Amino acid sequence: MAVLITNLCHTLSFHHGVRHGTSTKIKLCLLVLIALCFVPLMILGEIKWWWGGGLLLRQENQKKTAKSGFLFSSTTIPGGAPISHGDGIGGMMIDRHEEKNMTHHIIVNGSNSSNSSLPTLSWWNGTNRGNERNGTTILPAAVSSSSPLSSPTIAPPVKLDKNLTSAKLCPNEDLSEGRWINVTYDIPPYIPMRGEVQQKTCLDFDPAKPFHTYIWEPTAVHTKGCVFATFDHDSFCQVSRNKTIAIIGDSISFDHYLSLSHLLGVPKALPKARNKDALLVSHVCQNSTILIGKRDFYLHSVQRIVQDFFPDVLVLNRGAHYVIDQELMRHMNQTVFPQLHDWQQNCRLHGKDCMLIWRTSVPGHPNCTQYKEPSTSLEEMEQLVHDHGRAYHWDQFLIQNKLVLDAFKWASSSAKSGLNLTYAVMDAYSVNILRPDMHAGGPRDCLHTCLPKDNTYSWLLHHMMLLKYG
Repeated sequence: MAVLITNLCHTLSFHHGVRHGTSTKIKLCLLVLIALCFVPLMILGEIKWWWGGGLLLRQENQKKTAKSGFLFSSTTIPGGAPISHGDGIGGMMIDRHEEKNMTHHIIVNGSNSSNSSLPTLSWWNGTNRGNERNGTTILPAAVSSSSPLSSPTIAPPVKLDKNLTSAKLCPNEDLSEGRWINVTYDIPPYIPMRGEVQQKTCLDFDPAKPFHTYIWEPTAVHTKGCVFATFDHDSFCQVSRNKTIAIIGDSISFDHYLSLSHLLGVPKALPKARNKDALLVSHVCQNSTILIGKRDFYLHSVQRIVQDFFPDVLVLNRGAHYVIDQELMRHMNQTVFPQLHDWQQNCRLHGKDCMLIWRTSVPGHPNCTQYKEPSTSLEEMEQLVHDHGRAYHWDQFLIQNKLVLDAFKWASSSAKSGLNLTYAVMDAYSVNILRPDMHAGGPRDCLHTCLPKDNTYSWLLHHMMLLKYG
C-alpha cells in the first residue's frame, strides 16, 4: 500500500511539476501515506497518543504486563486542593495505577505484572475440589502442597460465586480461630516495588520461582459451613466503589496499606529516601476508590485525616510503640473516641454508611529465625512472647489489646459513655501470632512481617467489607 501511494505521489509530481509551485497534492499524498501507516497501528493499540506525554510507543506482552510510573498531572482530592503527582507536595504523595481511560500520564521506570495475569484469590470453604463446581473455575496457577499444617490434598481458591451473599460468609467473630494452609502458586500476587518496603521483602522471595505461601482458613469453614472470602481484586473494587479507605496506625498498619495498594495494582518504585511519615493517597480500582495510608504511631492525625478526606472506612491501630496503660487509655478515652464520635455523627448527617475497624496488635516473635513454618498452638506462641518478649514490651500486647477492646465496648454504649460508637474488630492478634516464620528482617526484625507473603489484613478487610456492604 505504501508503494502504491509513493508511485501515485511521484506521478502527480511528474504531471504538475514541483518547479511550477503546485506541491499541495504532494503534501496530501504524504498525509494519506502517514495515515495509512499509522492508523492501523493505533487501532491495534501499539501506538497511543497521550496529550501529556507526546507520542508513546507501548508494547504489550502476552501476559499483559503493565508498566506503572509516576503521574505528573494534578488532581483534586475530596476535601482538599489540587495536588501535584510525583515527589509529593506538603508531605503528601499521590499514586495512581495505569488503567483504562487514564489521561495526562507519563510512563517511567520499571514493569510488573498487572492483576489480569495474577492468580485470583477468591473464596475458600475447604470443600471445593475438582476442576469446576457450580460454574466456578479452579485456578490453574494454584497447586496442592502437603505440610504438617495442612491436609495432603488442598483445593485451591476458586472464583467468587456471583450469588454469594453475606449470609453465606463466616461472621467476623468466627475468623479468629483457624489454621494456616500451605499452598503454592506459579506466580506471586505482586512483586514488591516500592522503595520504602524493599527492606521488608521476604528474604526467600524469588519472583522467578513458584510462590510458596500460606493462606488462613477459619475453623468455622468446616464447623459451620460458611465461606471465608480471601482477596479478589474485582470483588474488592466492587465493594469499595466510590469509597475512601483510610488506614492509620503504626508501621504494621502502614505495611497493611502497602499490601493493599500492591494487590490493587499500584506497586510503583518510589525512592527509598523519603519522609516515612508522609500521607500516601492511592487512586485505585479505575479511580473509583481512594486508599489512604498514614504511619502514625500514636493516632495524632486521625482528626485531620477525617476532616480532610471524610473516609467511608477507617482502619485504626496503635500498640507496637508501647506506652504505659494509663497513658494509652487516657488518649483513647479523651482524644480518639470523641474524634471518632464526631466522624460517625458526620457520616449519619450526610447519609454515609461509615465503617470503623480497630485492628488488634500482634507482638513480635523472639528468635524468629528458628521458625520455618506457622505454629499450630496459640498457647505456645503466647508463652514464647511472655517469657522472652519483655525487651520490647511484646508481653504487654495481649493485655493492652484487652484494655482497648473493653474501652470500645464502653464507648459503644450511649448510656454509659454518650458516644454510641459502632465498630468492628479485626483480630490480627489471634491470626498472625501463629506466624513466627513470616518476619522480614532476620534476627534484627522479628516484629514486622514481610511482603508479598503477608497480605492477611487485606484479606480480612475484604471479608469484613463484604459483610457490611456486600
